[in-house]
Amino acid sequence: MNTFRHRATSAALALLLPALLILGLAGPASAVTPSQQAKLAASDAAKADQLGAAAALSSDGSTALLGAPGKNHFTGGAYVFTRVGTTWSQQQKLAPSDPAQSDQFGAAVALSSDGNTAIVGSPNKATATGAAYVFTRVGSTWTQQQKLTASPGANGNRFAASVDLSADGNTAAIGAPGKSSSAGAVYIFTRAGSVWTQQTALTPSDAAANDQFGASVALNSSGTLLAGAPHKATNAGAAYAFTGSGSTWTQQQKLTVSGGASGDLFGSAVSLDGDGNIGVLGAPGEGSLAGAGYIFTRSGNVWSQGTHLVSSNQTIGNQLGASVAISSDGLSVLLGSPGVKRSTGAALLFLGPAWDRQPKIVGSDSVVSDAFGSSVATNSDGTTHLVGADGTVAATGSGYVFTVAFPPAIAHVQPSSGQVGASVVITGSHFTGATTVSFNGTTSVFTVDNDGQITATVPADAITGKITVTTPAGSDTSTNSFKVKPSITDFSPPLGPVGTLVTINGTGLAGTTGVAFNNVAATFTIVNSGQVTATVPTGTPIGTGKISVTTAGGTVKSKKGFRVTP
Repeated sequence: MNTFRHRATSAALALLLPALLILGLAGPASAVTPSQQAKLAASDAAKADQLGAAAALSSDGSTALLGAPGKNHFTGGAYVFTRVGTTWSQQQKLAPSDPAQSDQFGAAVALSSDGNTAIVGSPNKATATGAAYVFTRVGSTWTQQQKLTASPGANGNRFAASVDLSADGNTAAIGAPGKSSSAGAVYIFTRAGSVWTQQTALTPSDAAANDQFGASVALNSSGTLLAGAPHKATNAGAAYAFTGSGSTWTQQQKLTVSGGASGDLFGSAVSLDGDGNIGVLGAPGEGSLAGAGYIFTRSGNVWSQGTHLVSSNQTIGNQLGASVAISSDGLSVLLGSPGVKRSTGAALLFLGPAWDRQPKIVGSDSVVSDAFGSSVATNSDGTTHLVGADGTVAATGSGYVFTVAFPPAIAHVQPSSGQVGASVVITGSHFTGATTVSFNGTTSVFTVDNDGQITATVPADAITGKITVTTPAGSDTSTNSFKVKPSITDFSPPLGPVGTLVTINGTGLAGTTGVAFNNVAATFTIVNSGQVTATVPTGTPIGTGKISVTTAGGTVKSKKGFRVTP
């Protein structure tokens, strides 16, 4: 699915107060700190372009798309930027085949997961009938694939005021909040080969004039759609969940906020995680435009209201939730707050599943009227964030890229026990860049298979204990101990009377807690992890019997017996 959402424009959001106090955005003690990686600007930047009014990121965070609907007297434009290493550069400017003044091309944007399909909204096209344009990338070159229009269309529909794409880029959800006296609609288009076809038009079961259903849309990879209607019920707002099966789409549930009030504008912005079971919805009008975000979760077919996302000091006019995004893994939520401090703007990051608020995100050079947070996007695992600031430098606009280095998290270790030299698979998250893997403090040889998996070898000196993974961002230790099983390779001498000192060689012997000859406990000395010496104890029966060694990882017996002589 796409992990990015553009800001849903609402007339009520223009009601900024002239003097605003800064938003209190303190995070928890265990906060992560996003680091600004780049500031993105168009190669042909000009005043009033409004670059950053809409934003999208690919799943890996290496392709960014920013809309500039004010470009050339609101003809509009869209810009693709790519990252190599830590360096960002403009790849291409996108323009429609039939540009015209006032079209507002770039008012809404979305990308497929791989970043190779883009859709750009032009909601003011043809007297606000609206149109959307699909572009595809081959190598580093983008070309227009098709222009999409609603059937039927009409002046004032504002088709493509919001857009989203499925992860594979083959399904598009396109909002038309002006349709039918602003009751609104959402259109589903599908692609077969290189041809796009309108599949259906969706309206809610209780549609009413001025609801502006479709002002925001979010589409996951498996056929779940969220669409906002921020002006429902005297601007209290609502959102609607739909599910698709084949070509049939069905309304699943209407979402509203418990205790919602007129003017909240709930549903102005929406976003879905990868499996479509967690949604984040913005309510930028709540509390006299202080704003808020809401988490909704789905269990089976039922959606329930969850965490209320707010700043630590709600301030009138901040518009928190004017833009929203959730990572595909469902663990990072980013909310734009473009009204903070006389529209300097800010963004807030919340980390799940507890949704702890992190320190505020601002541009390194942010100033009054930048509207930082006018749009937000995040990649699949929340390690890269894109924030639009469409007001910078007399509304020239720009985008800011931030990265987050999450500490590693160990979820599972398989197997849970093994001998020295055995391979152990550690699964979890944020393993990229791991510097050490240790077994109870003993460093191991390891390979980072991917961000969620490490394969490590049980080291020679390891003893039973917990496994720790360390990266530049921190460390995590397994919940349970890994049991290092002992082994006996040989011993000498092979025979002798009571009192004989026997040298036992093997692996995993550093944590030895007991040695026995034919089940009779012996005194012993640990020489190193591969050797133990033991004295044949009094009471050991004459004859041949196995030697056993016990550690926290278990007990092992020698393959051959030691012969006790008279």
